[in-house]
Amino acid sequence: MTTTARDIMTESVECARTTDTLVDAARKLRDLDVGALPICGEDNRLQGMVTDRDIVVKCIADGGDPSSVTVAELAEGKPVTIGADDSVQGALRTMSEHGVRRLPVIDGHDLVGMVSQADIAKNLPDESVADLLRGHLLGAVQHLSLAPTPQRELADCHHRLALGNQIGVHAPAEPGFVPHGRGWGTRPGWSD
Repeated sequence: MTTTARDIMTESVECARTTDTLVDAARKLRDLDVGALPICGEDNRLQGMVTDRDIVVKCIADGGDPSSVTVAELAEGKPVTIGADDSVQGALRTMSEHGVRRLPVIDGHDLVGMVSQADIAKNLPDESVADLLRGHLLGAVQHLSLAPTPQRELADCHHRLALGNQIGVHAPAEPGFVPHGRGWGTRPGWSD
């Protein structure tokens, strides 16, 4: 029997409301110890996602006031979702195609849960987990060539490699990385 998103999802999902400020959302992210929240309207329908990174990059870094900007202002387009009865492999494909780390799980029009990369990695065979990590490591390498600063590159690479450490899978270093004792690498010539 195929494992579905419903089988591995986190069921108790709390939403940021469209009327919540970014400060409200940030507090909710902190209190729940998560990096992303679904955005739900008054009808409880999913309208988007907000991440801690969104708050920093799309508001604070631009000089915005997070106490006056609402999460609705960050909800862009239709959110990427997965059906509750879709396979774990389908969820992995969707994440890869859209470059997301978390997927809201929808049953009909209702938000019923969330699936993260770690949820998927814990429920796939080792070779599929290796493919998941390889894709994110290669994404980190490709991102490195586009990132504006060495510090940002290191932080992004560290985050992606930490996923592998979190789930107990250690992928070999990709070309261009020098292993360090902390479990992450940097490009040759850069100091940390």
